[in-house]
Amino acid sequence: MRTLPTLLLAASSACLLGACQPAAAPPAPPAPAAPATDSAPPAPAPPAPEAPAAPAPPAAPVAAADTAVPASSLRVFYCRTNSSKTVELFDEGTTIRYVYTAANGKPEMVLAVPRARATTWQWAGVGRSMTYRVNVPNGDTVYSVFWSAERDPDAAEPVSAGVDVQIRGAHAATVNCRPDTADSQLEGIDLAPEAD
Repeated sequence: MRTLPTLLLAASSACLLGACQPAAAPPAPPAPAAPATDSAPPAPAPPAPEAPAAPAPPAAPVAAADTAVPASSLRVFYCRTNSSKTVELFDEGTTIRYVYTAANGKPEMVLAVPRARATTWQWAGVGRSMTYRVNVPNGDTVYSVFWSAERDPDAAEPVSAGVDVQIRGAHAATVNCRPDTADSQLEGIDLAPEAD
């Protein structure tokens, strides 16, 4: 079902492409009948109504469906890189959405997958690092958003966060975030566990 903003945007786009036309002018009302006299000429017909004004300019562009984050979304992860890019993960109920945004605020990547395709790694309660991760697949590539805290209070880096990128199962890159910007609610997220 198409929403009203979608229909309005489609109509505006059609007008920009020349596919819409202004509505036809309503027909002129009939001229009143002239009185029956021999000396007076018939009354002139009233002027035809003016053509309607040109269509209004189209509304401001609406964000595309794949980049708009629904208001009901729960942001479960946020961090900022040293180059001021941001990594975000949203739980939208039936969908998990990964958003990687440039420093200028424009998304460089928006990836929404059905919840059943995303997986998670949850710390099992043993080991020196408490690590939580959500894996968002895109074809042969997997974006693994992670947050990890060292249990040792004297650790050089007590918190680490960011996104690991794997292509065909091989590590391709890691984007690290500034630990002081990391906000994670990955612990306990209800997703299928990742395969060992």
